[in-house]
Amino acid sequence: MILDRYLGWTVASTVLVVAAVLITAFTFFEFLDELDSLGAGRYGLLQIVEFCLLSSPGLAYKLFPIAALIGSLIALGGMVANREITVIRACGVSIRRTVLAVMKGALGLVSLALVVGELVAPHAEEFARQRRAFAMYDQITFKSQNGFWIRDGRSYINIRHVLPGDLLEDIFIYEFDTLHRLKVSTYAKNARYQGRDWMLSQIEQTRFHDKQVTREQIKRATWRSLFKPELIQMLVVEPETLAILDLLHYIRYLKRNAQSSQRYEQALWVKLAYPLAAGVMVLLAIPLVLSGHQARGVGHRILLGSLIGVGFHICNQAAGHLGVVYSLNPGFIAMLPTATTLFIALAFLRRIH
Repeated sequence: MILDRYLGWTVASTVLVVAAVLITAFTFFEFLDELDSLGAGRYGLLQIVEFCLLSSPGLAYKLFPIAALIGSLIALGGMVANREITVIRACGVSIRRTVLAVMKGALGLVSLALVVGELVAPHAEEFARQRRAFAMYDQITFKSQNGFWIRDGRSYINIRHVLPGDLLEDIFIYEFDTLHRLKVSTYAKNARYQGRDWMLSQIEQTRFHDKQVTREQIKRATWRSLFKPELIQMLVVEPETLAILDLLHYIRYLKRNAQSSQRYEQALWVKLAYPLAAGVMVLLAIPLVLSGHQARGVGHRILLGSLIGVGFHICNQAAGHLGVVYSLNPGFIAMLPTATTLFIALAFLRRIH
């Protein structure tokens, strides 16, 4: 039990330190990218810092597998260099027992990754985009349980659903006069941005006159508005950063409306694969360190872990995009890099045995 706690804590604490370093570095790079938008509206340095800090939990979730590998290599490599592993083996502790002790610590890391990815990152990302849109645009924009609300002059727009490809569903437009009296209420089932205007379809419009109310149904109509797709794109959280329950909700909604849910299904499986990938990376680090290469220094282990981690991240991202482009099975293509890495790790462990 003491050995389990020691090995698990040594690996987990080192992984967390490496994760903090990686998050700081990548957040700084994101800060530099955001400087291109400096001065747009009220988007100043403080707003950029706020946006980068709020985006960091989502970044942490994506970087966790890389941090798990590098941190495990450093922690276990340090124990090998200090002859701690030799002492553990001399006391009769088998490789299998050592692996189990390390993986108990990895289980805690996987649990932490799930908490960050499900409870922290989606809300922080959504809030970050809303604050960014508030600062960059004069239009009043916020999200409620009834979708997005946007002001366009004296009109107020409520958009219930935003789908890929600049496609909106269930749009309510309320137009007021100079005395703040409601004059026109418009509902459109769909809206797509074409050229410089929105094309509304399946429209129901109500006009409020002084002494009467008129209603009419229109099949299609052009809607010219200062509201552009860029504003929605700034507010909409990418599928990859949504929580699992939200992804399941969107997938069911798209299927009910005969829309393609491939991208959201792919994002769901990628979301499930990231925590598993963190555990697999810790498992892979064990044979890489315990395979008789005690002479390798910390720098060499960091380089090795960085190359493998970056390679895994690239393969993971490429698999996701290929799955969407070629309509491959989302579960298979998303889990393929993690499953391949797991197979390699188990093969290396078998060689050590």
